[in-house]
Amino acid sequence: MKAKHDQPSVNGFDVSPEKLAHDLTMLKLYKSEITMPESGEEYYDLYIKHLTPIRVEIDSRTRHDFH
Repeated sequence: MKAKHDQPSVNGFDVSPEKLAHDLTMLKLYKSEITMPESGEEYYDLYIKHLTPIRVEIDSRTRHDFH
């Protein structure tokens, strides 16, 4: 059985804004040439630093349709 976000609907793929922001942040960190910190706390701080503007952008573009 496929996950819900793997099945397109008439409006595209159903992905939560949080999941999209997380995935885009992880991709950005993976593709960047930033040296990854050794400690988990520093890595988390770097993750949050990149996550926040992505979340703001997604939130500003998210359309909330109520049925």
